[in-house]
Amino acid sequence: MTFKISATLPTVPAKDFAATVQFFKNLGFVNQYKDQERSGGYAVMQYHELVFHLFAYKKLAVPTPTNIVLVIVENVDDLHTTLQKNFQESTGKKLSRSGLPKMSLPRDLNSDRRFTLTDPNGNYFIFAQSHEKKTTTEMTRLEKLYKESNTLAYSHESPREAIQMMTRALAKSNLATESDWVIFQAYVLLADMYALEEDEPQSFDYLQQAENQLKQLSTIDRTSDSYQYYQKLQNKKEH
Repeated sequence: MTFKISATLPTVPAKDFAATVQFFKNLGFVNQYKDQERSGGYAVMQYHELVFHLFAYKKLAVPTPTNIVLVIVENVDDLHTTLQKNFQESTGKKLSRSGLPKMSLPRDLNSDRRFTLTDPNGNYFIFAQSHEKKTTTEMTRLEKLYKESNTLAYSHESPREAIQMMTRALAKSNLATESDWVIFQAYVLLADMYALEEDEPQSFDYLQQAENQLKQLSTIDRTSDSYQYYQKLQNKKEH
């Protein structure tokens, strides 16, 4: 027997159906099901090639912790910029990085560059662009734990766990033997995670440590995620 699969479409629940449909419309999605008989409790949301189904489920516990949709894209940064622009033009404000709904910034992980979008119900969309997997050969323990913390922070959306892992790694490392750039990245990650946890004093403290570390660097990769995050945090602190 032979068969052909035409498409696989994720279907996710919504406690407040109308508000969820509107959220995705604000991002630029179109409800292709709006004129159908059950349009009050079912939607087919489409943004270019991305299509998913949405159904009303008033008993849904929010935030839902288990509904995850992985979308592989070729231009993850452009997609992030466009979604944020659409949302801002529709609502007059940027989509936050914390609370519900929220959207993270693009970030390089070990095997892809990705950002996450979480809808008002906690449904979790990962948009990822694959790249060549980075090797961990000859990395120090701190470098390896930084990469693991980075994944916890920006892929698993677990700021508290990332903070715990990174602070323990720094405490147990001989920083005099570590790369100044890795230490800078670790401080920026902690500053960003504490900012997401709304702990401003701790965030500013690690931001200051990152600033001090930056002065020790002979060369700075100003295009890197860590430096871009550092700049955003500095701008936020100054305003």
